[in-house]
Amino acid sequence: MRSEIMDGILRHIHPIGGIENARLLEVSPGHAKLSMEITEEALNLYGNVHGGFLFSLCDMAAGMSTYAFETTNVTECSSINFLRGVNTGT
Repeated sequence: MRSEIMDGILRHIHPIGGIENARLLEVSPGHAKLSMEITEEALNLYGNVHGGFLFSLCDMAAGMSTYAFETTNVTECSSINFLRGVNTGT
C-alpha cells in the first residue's frame, strides 16, 4: 500500500468525546429525548459528527426508553441509516 494512502487511513484514528454532556429531556416507556451541544471533540476527520458518536447517542436513548418499562435490557441487534452529516451545534 502506498504510504500516502496509509497516512490517510491512520488520520481516521483520533479520540472522540463529549457524549458525557448529553442531557435527558424526556423519558417514558418506549420514548427518550436527549439533547447535547456537539463540540469539536465529536467531529470526524471530515468535520461531521462521527457516526459512532451518533450511534452511541441513539443506543443510550434506546436503552433509556426500554428501561422506562421497568425492566433490564440489552441491545441485541441494532442498525442506523444516516441521511446527512451533522456539524457542531445543539
